[in-house]
Amino acid sequence: MSVLVNGSATKEFKVLRGLHQGDPIFPFLFVIAMEGLSALMKKLVEVGDFKPFKYGEEDYVDILQLADDTVTIGEPTCDNLWNMKVLLRGFELVSSLKINIHKNNFFGIHIGEWLSISETSFLSCKKGSFPFKFLGVWVGEGANKRRVWKDVVTNIKSRFSTWKGRNISIGGRVTLIGLVLSAIPIFTLSFFKAPSKVIQEIRGLLSNFLWNGNANKRSIHWVK
Repeated sequence: MSVLVNGSATKEFKVLRGLHQGDPIFPFLFVIAMEGLSALMKKLVEVGDFKPFKYGEEDYVDILQLADDTVTIGEPTCDNLWNMKVLLRGFELVSSLKINIHKNNFFGIHIGEWLSISETSFLSCKKGSFPFKFLGVWVGEGANKRRVWKDVVTNIKSRFSTWKGRNISIGGRVTLIGLVLSAIPIFTLSFFKAPSKVIQEIRGLLSNFLWNGNANKRSIHWVK
């Protein structure tokens, strides 16, 4: 199709229909497209072109996906890297989605420094280091480390700064603790077992907020 601009015909162009940013149907279409990447990876493993990470005789992990976050896990071999690059390029051509390689990170475990450098150069991505945060959870960090629970405690304390505890009835405080504050650590607790000191600190904050309205000020607990 072509149009007239200032009396002259323009070059031919295709008439396409896309989605505007913020369109409610876009997330569903994106998830459907990403299912294609998962299917391609599964086929690559079936034909033996990609060696996934095995944690048993028959069990392995090759790709993990959540929305627009994707993690591929495999053996540190040159064949895996080459086939991975071919897979991503083929997915771009099929789906018309552009993969930003420069935002990707490569993490190596028990591999040489020279291999890590060559692999990041081959994939044109950045070299990541452990520990790192993925989907709100620290990866490569022990559950007893303070860093794992620092964000959880900070998130709970940030809620107190926006609430005027003394202006809320004790029934309202109980509701806030049960529906909001107690739900904050659940996601992290589904992955790690919290140390006793962290549990005591969280309980202290909730108890002070319940009985005094101020989490940072100690108060008398009328009920155990």
